[in-house]
Amino acid sequence: MKPTILIIFGSVAIVAAVFSAAILEGSVNAHQNEILKSRGEVAQAQ
Repeated sequence: MKPTILIIFGSVAIVAAVFSAAILEGSVNAHQNEILKSRGEVAQAQ
């Protein structure tokens, strides 16, 4: 009984880690896109 609980808990933890990593990566990419957009606007303004 306990080993199966550990396996389930471990797989859930792995899924949660991958999911949170994907969210973090997506937010970082969005932030980089905003920075690139602002740099492009500054370059156009100059």
